[in-house]
Amino acid sequence: MKKYLFTSFLAFCLCLMFLCSCQTNDVLLLNSGLFSELESAEIDAERLKNRWISGETNCYNGPAFELNERDGEIYLEEYSESYSYVCNLNMRYLVGIDCGEFDGWVSVIEYDSNRNEEAKNERLLNENCRGFLKEKVQAEYKGKSYWTDNNDKAYIFTGLAHLTIDKGKIYKFENKKDGYSCELFADLGSSPDAFLLDNGNIIVATNKALLSVDPAGNITTLFSADYWRDLGITSMVKLGESYYIGTFSGILEYRIADKSIVWYPYYNEDEQ
Repeated sequence: MKKYLFTSFLAFCLCLMFLCSCQTNDVLLLNSGLFSELESAEIDAERLKNRWISGETNCYNGPAFELNERDGEIYLEEYSESYSYVCNLNMRYLVGIDCGEFDGWVSVIEYDSNRNEEAKNERLLNENCRGFLKEKVQAEYKGKSYWTDNNDKAYIFTGLAHLTIDKGKIYKFENKKDGYSCELFADLGSSPDAFLLDNGNIIVATNKALLSVDPAGNITTLFSADYWRDLGITSMVKLGESYYIGTFSGILEYRIADKSIVWYPYYNEDEQ
C-alpha cells in the first residue's frame, strides 16, 4: 500500500513538472523596426537596480524607447525627453518648462485673434511642468458615444524627482467668460512620468506607483513595487484592457481586470 502511494505521488510530481515545462511565456507583438515582439519574463529587481545605478537606464546612455498607440497597435519608437510643453485652449496657450533641479514654470498666453493687442503672458505656477492633458467629454455621433477634447479645460502636471526630492501635483485649468482659473486638483506625492485619460479617470505612472485619479481628485493606487522607481518610465498607452508602460529596460503591462503585471524586457540576460 505504501509503495503504491509513493508511486502515485511520484507520478503526480512528474506530471506537474511536465505541465510546468510546457507552459509558454506571453508574447507582446509590436509594430516596430526595433523589435517585432517581446517575450515575457520574471522581473529581476536586482538587475533593474544595477542598471539604474550604473546609468544604463538613462536617456543619455541609450538606447531608450517610448510607446505610442495607433490603429490598435503598439509602436515602439526612439525616446526623446521633452523639456517644454504647449496646450492650446481656444486662443489661450498653456506653456510649460521643465528645468529639472533648476526649477521650471507654467504660463498662460492670451492671443488676440484680431491682433489689436500684444499677447498677454501671465505666470501661473513656479513649478517644473511635466505636461498637459485636455479634459475629455462624451459626445455622440450617429447614435454612437465617444470621448473628445474639451478645449476649455486642461490638467497641468508638475513635479520633480531628484536625489531625495520626489514630488508631483495635478492642477486643473479652466477657461471662463471673465478669464480663467487654475486650482490644485490632486497631490500625487511623487513626480508624474507618464499619464493618460481613461473613461474620465486620469491614469498616472509616477516615480513611485501607478495611480488612478477620479474626476473628484480622489487617488487610488493601482500598483506599486520596490523596483518601480528603477524602471525609468518614458511613456504609457492603453490597448484593450491593459495599460502598457514604456521604460528604459522593457515594457510593463498592467492588466486591468485582475490587476496583474506582465514584464516584457527588451533584452534577455544573454544579450545584456
